[in-house]
Amino acid sequence: MKSTVEEKGAWQKAIAITLEPEVVDARIDQMVSRYRKSAHFPGFRKGKAPAEMVRTAYWDRIEQDVLESLVPEAISDAINEHELKIATNPRVEDLHFHPGEELRFTAVVELWPELDPQGTDGVKVPEVIWQIDDEQIDEALASMQERGTTYEPVERPSAQNDVVEAWLQAADRSGKPLPTAKRQEMRLDAGGESLLPEFQTATIGIAEGERRVIEVSYPTDFQDRALAGQTRTFVLRAKKIYEKKVPTLDDAFAQGLGAPDLASLRAQIRSRMEEGEQEEAHKRTAEAIVDQILAQNAFDVPSGLVERSLSQGLARARKDDPQLDEENFRLSLTPRVVRMWKRRILLDSIARKEDLRVTDDELDTQLQEMAPAQDVARLRKRLQSSGELEGLRVELLDRKVLDALRSRASVETSQKARQRERQSNIILP
Repeated sequence: MKSTVEEKGAWQKAIAITLEPEVVDARIDQMVSRYRKSAHFPGFRKGKAPAEMVRTAYWDRIEQDVLESLVPEAISDAINEHELKIATNPRVEDLHFHPGEELRFTAVVELWPELDPQGTDGVKVPEVIWQIDDEQIDEALASMQERGTTYEPVERPSAQNDVVEAWLQAADRSGKPLPTAKRQEMRLDAGGESLLPEFQTATIGIAEGERRVIEVSYPTDFQDRALAGQTRTFVLRAKKIYEKKVPTLDDAFAQGLGAPDLASLRAQIRSRMEEGEQEEAHKRTAEAIVDQILAQNAFDVPSGLVERSLSQGLARARKDDPQLDEENFRLSLTPRVVRMWKRRILLDSIARKEDLRVTDDELDTQLQEMAPAQDVARLRKRLQSSGELEGLRVELLDRKVLDALRSRASVETSQKARQRERQSNIILP
């Protein structure tokens, strides 16, 4: 095999590859022999037909098999020979294939960028740690109350804060259910603030088995674009009314959660939230450091990496929204994808430049923390089989690089009270 490499563009190289005729013919003979073993021809026993007859009858499949085996092998050998670190799958161009002749083609590859990062020392960044206020503690306690809430069926019309289990179906203006509309079963908080006003009213005072017709005028900024500014009619039929039994916030409640009293529980919640905010502040600072270093190291991301991520994101988004505006989605997602890959390439380059590595012992320690009850060797083998082990190693290496950058940065830490915005959440019932 002969191969030469030429520059083709930013992070692109073209590898011209030539395979000798005898290599090509040997692979053709190999494929002919494989098909001959199972071939059936009139007048011949299975596997005994002449090779030339098999070759003629199965040529299209033989040709495909030869190319699908020889081309990737040759590309892999050429990449190793020229010590190229590729970022995306090669693209084959100018393929020439004919029995008895050289196999010639060009493999266009995108290279993984290897930078010489500058400005990694002494980065100045502010670090804001948001203070945990009493309202956040109250919200956390309310969530705990919600998890401990029980629901008891009652034989009376619904009141504020009850739960209405109901069927909901789209209807015409007269209240007759539309035959094409799917009937939905749901639970609604009676008079709940998250409901549209019409549903707030309809869910108060409704009795089991009662049917109500609701005409809903959706606001122009409604989250579902198909309903924004529209008027729709629904039929709501109550199946069951439940009274919420919310546990009282007192010392007994706290003791049920392992705290001596309510004051201690509040203190524990505050401590956990402060630890969480410290971690989040640390992450925000790390990304601010990365952004400053990226600003000093301009480079383009290989287009294949960006396109691959956009295609994957688009495929996931289509599942959630078949009517997705693909062009706008790609436009909005592209800056985030480019930044993600620039970050990945930068951290990889810094790790290489500073010879930072993740040892097997460090990896095993992380595996032990992830699953203390499992055998580390078995967990490692499972993650390696699924391809997740390398991702974990990259994640640990990123942490090591970010810690090194922070240790050399000038970080000015301050604590601030969070400005809380009041929002009214309107949901589709």
